[in-house]
Amino acid sequence: GLCLARKLAVLGANLVLLDRESSNLDALKLELGREYSTKCVSVACDLESASQRAMIPLQIANSGVESILALVNNAALGAGVNLDGWMVPFEEQSMETWARVMEVNLASCFHLCQILRPFLIKAPNASVLNVGSIYGVSGPDWRLYDELDGTGNPAAYA
Repeated sequence: GLCLARKLAVLGANLVLLDRESSNLDALKLELGREYSTKCVSVACDLESASQRAMIPLQIANSGVESILALVNNAALGAGVNLDGWMVPFEEQSMETWARVMEVNLASCFHLCQILRPFLIKAPNASVLNVGSIYGVSGPDWRLYDELDGTGNPAAYA
């Protein structure tokens, strides 16, 4: 997400940055604004929460943004996530964790497209970019993880 935000700022795009409240969005907003002379808005949201997602359009509108030319869905629960039933053998992966990952990695993409549609239709030729993993197309080669001591690729990630 950070690399995409920087690249878009280099290209002159104004940005709406969205991440969890624990992230350092305000500092990033100031940095990108200074470094690239771009306008940035930051919105704190836990994408696992449908009710928090539902507040995003109001937060964006209150910041003065009227249209969105591109929506980039790039958030994911993946490597490095510390959830029960995540980095464990397949048969031990939990349904609760599966549901949490699906909420962030899949449901939030649909929901953001839906709730931000009013902003997208105001921009000419607006686009939605859903970033995914190769594992969404092709199952992982488990041999890649044999020597990584507990690291793997949980089924929900794909």
